[in-house]
Amino acid sequence: MVVTRLATLDDLDSLIDLRIEFLREAEQVRLDRDDGELQETLRGYFKKHLADGTFIAWLAFEGGDIVGTSGICFYSVPPTFGNPSGEVAYIMNMYTKPRWRRSGIGQSLLSKLLEEASARGVRKVLLDTTDIGRSLYAKNGFLARDNEMLRMLD
Repeated sequence: MVVTRLATLDDLDSLIDLRIEFLREAEQVRLDRDDGELQETLRGYFKKHLADGTFIAWLAFEGGDIVGTSGICFYSVPPTFGNPSGEVAYIMNMYTKPRWRRSGIGQSLLSKLLEEASARGVRKVLLDTTDIGRSLYAKNGFLARDNEMLRMLD
């Protein structure tokens, strides 16, 4: 039976490992690529943002093994007519280990994140998706947007 719980600072190593596992799969990064720098920056990020509540994560367990995770970041932008509070949530780090996919874990974790956003009064929730997750998000009311653009700065 799969159980979920909020991640704590005691889960830093697991959160880091799961994030890297997700990124390797989503970005098709070679397994032999050094991830030492990424591990350290992730450790700093999770320590800071878990502690101050601007990032929360859930973990899914089968027995003693972690089989999935999810995360949500909270931040503010200038208010708009469509989002008068200016509060935004960004879902990231949704990852279910391959063996456990299509078993309801992603839905359970996503529901926890959406409940948290709603409890905080957040109306605007964003995310990026992979092909694997697209149907889950569409089923939960997320709409594709055509007007987003990205530029990475040097």
